[in-house]
Amino acid sequence: MKLAAIAFSIPEPACFPRDDTILFKTKPGFYEPDPFRRIVESVQRNCSYVSKILPGINMQLHQKHEEHTFDQNSTHSIVVSGVGDNDSLITAKSFILNRIPSLLAHYSPLPNKDISLVFSETDHPYESVTQRLNSIAASTGAQIFVTKRVYADSGISLNGNRADHQRKSSLNSLSSEESTNNETSIYSFCFFGDYTSLEHARIRTLAMLDEARGAAVLSIPISISFQPILVGTGQVQQETVGVKTYTLPFCAEPLPRSIDLPKLNSAQIILTGDAQKIRKAKERIQHAEEHLKIFTQVMEIQPEKIRWMLLYAIDKLRLIMEENSAFVRFPDYSIQSYEKCAKSSFVKIYASSSVNAEKTALQIAKLVGTISVGKYALLPLKMGPVKFELFRELSASDIVSEKSGSSQSIHSPERLKMMTPAHCPTADEVSKSLQDAELAMIPDLISHIVGLTMLYGVDASFSDNCFTLLGSNHEVQLGLRKLSLFMFTRSYSHWFEILLEAPTKDLDFIAGKKNGKLDKVKQTSRLNHKNGDIVFRKSMTDTFTIDIYGEDLERVIKGMDTIMLEFPAEMLFYIPEGIHKKLIGFRGEQIQRVTKLYNSYIEFSATPFDCYKNNVLIRTPAKFSENLWAVRSLFVKTAEGLGYTL
Repeated sequence: MKLAAIAFSIPEPACFPRDDTILFKTKPGFYEPDPFRRIVESVQRNCSYVSKILPGINMQLHQKHEEHTFDQNSTHSIVVSGVGDNDSLITAKSFILNRIPSLLAHYSPLPNKDISLVFSETDHPYESVTQRLNSIAASTGAQIFVTKRVYADSGISLNGNRADHQRKSSLNSLSSEESTNNETSIYSFCFFGDYTSLEHARIRTLAMLDEARGAAVLSIPISISFQPILVGTGQVQQETVGVKTYTLPFCAEPLPRSIDLPKLNSAQIILTGDAQKIRKAKERIQHAEEHLKIFTQVMEIQPEKIRWMLLYAIDKLRLIMEENSAFVRFPDYSIQSYEKCAKSSFVKIYASSSVNAEKTALQIAKLVGTISVGKYALLPLKMGPVKFELFRELSASDIVSEKSGSSQSIHSPERLKMMTPAHCPTADEVSKSLQDAELAMIPDLISHIVGLTMLYGVDASFSDNCFTLLGSNHEVQLGLRKLSLFMFTRSYSHWFEILLEAPTKDLDFIAGKKNGKLDKVKQTSRLNHKNGDIVFRKSMTDTFTIDIYGEDLERVIKGMDTIMLEFPAEMLFYIPEGIHKKLIGFRGEQIQRVTKLYNSYIEFSATPFDCYKNNVLIRTPAKFSENLWAVRSLFVKTAEGLGYTL
C-alpha cells in the first residue's frame, strides 16, 4: 500500500454577539455555551470513528497554536490530517465534512419604522415577540438574538468565519426586504446556526414582522426544484404589487446539519401581503407550476470543487439560481455510500428555458474558475532532466484518471519507462527510491501540510512524491511559495504545476486570434518548451483546463497571473433602446471608434441579457477592466444629454 497524507480545514464557527450588545436571546440552543468547542468535539468523534471503520488510515485533529509555531497569523483554527491509503483518505475526508455543519451568524437590521412593533417604551422587546422568537428558534434549531447596532458592515458579523465573508455580497442581493440603510438602523436580529436553520429562522422572522404590520401570511407547498424557476428574480409571478415572496433555502439540501436538530421542510414558499392579493398570487403560481416546462443540462465538476462551493459559496450559487430561474441539483454526499461520495461529479441544471440553463452553466463555470489546483512534484536528481513533454502528458493523464477513476500514478513505473534513455534508472529503482523517500518524509509532511492549511485554508495532500493544493487562486499561489521553502533540498529536482479552469465559451477570448495572446503570455513569463509551458486542454463539458508548469515556481506563478489578466471582465447595464442607433452610429462607425479606443467588445440587445433588464454588454480583458466604467460613463452621459433619465 502506498502511503498518502492529506490535510483540510473545518469551517470555523462564527461568534455569538458580544454580551454588551444583546438585548434578548432565545432559550439556550444546541451550540451553547461554546460553539467552537462543540464543533471541535464533533470533529474529534468523527475522526476517531472513521479511523476505526476504514482500516489502514489514521485521522487526527489539529488546533491553532496547539503544536505549530509558524501559524501565528492563521485564520483556520481547526484542521484535520490523515495518513494512509489515498482512496481511503478521500472517503474519510468526505465522511467528516458531511457531518460537520458550518455555523454562520447573519445580522438582519430592524428598520427604524418597525422598532415600535418589537420594542416597548422601556426599550425591551414585547413578551409576545420574545415568545414568537423562542418558538421560531425551537422549531428551526437556530439561535436568535436581538442586539443593538455596533456593526459597521451590512448583514455580516465582523467576527464571522470565512464562509460568513464569502456570503457578504450575495446576501445583500438576495434580501431585498433588508435593503434599509444600516447606518441609521439602531437594532438588529442576529441569527446563528447552520445555513439551513439560519435561513429558516430569518425568513420566519421577516414573515412575523410583516404579520405585525397587518399583512396576511400564506404558505404554499412547492417542490424545492421548482421554487427558483417559479418565483426567481426574473419571474413575473413574483412581481405582484403588494405581495412579498419568501423562498426557504431550497439550495441547502446537500449541506450537513446536526442530527439532534429539528427536521425542516424547505419545500414551500411564504407569501405576505393583502389577503386577496396573495390568494391571486397563489393561484397564479399554482397554475404556472401545472404548466411548467423544464429544460435540463448536465455539468461535470471535480468533486473537490463542488464541496468547496457548497462550503464557501452557497449564497453565490443561490443567487445564480434565482437570477436565472434555474435549480441546480448537486450530489447529495450525505446520503450516498462512502465510495460514491468521493466520486460524484455530475451536476444537473433545471431551468425554464434552454437559454437560462446555458446562462446558469456559464456562471457556475466562472465560479469554478475561482478555484485552482497547484502541484509540486519532487523527483530524485539521479533521474536526470525529465522532458517537459512527458511531464505535460503525465499531468494530462492525471486529469483523465480523476474522471475515469483510474488509480494510475503520474510517477508509476509504467509511466516512467517512457523516459529517455541511458542516464535514467530502471523502473524498479525509481519506484523503490520514491517509496523510501515517502516513508522517511511522512512525519515532516504532516507538519508541513497542516501548517499550509492553517495559514491559507487550502486543502493539501501528498501522494506519489507530489504535493497537491486546492483553494482559491491566491491561496494556492501562497501555498506553493510556502511549500517550496519547506521542502527546499538538494536531493530532488522540483517541478511545479498550476491548473486553472475557465468556461469553454471564453477559450478563444483568452487565447486570442491564432493563440496570439497565449504566445505573448509565454514570452512575458519566460516559459518555453525547454523549461515549462502553458497548455490549454478540454477537460470537462463546460470548462477547459489551463495547465501552467515548469521548474521555476516564480515563472509558473508569473504565467498564472499574466494569463488571468486575459480572462474576460464584463459589465451589464441599461441604456434606453431608443438611443442604441445613436450610440452605434452610421454603419457602426461610432461604436467601432469606442471599441478600439477602450479595447472592448460592446453588444446592444433589444431583449434584456438578465433579469434586471440590462440591455448593454461590455467585455474586455481583465487588465483593462477600468475601461468598463469609462465606456459606461460615456454612454450614460450621451443618454442624459439627449434628455433620458437613468
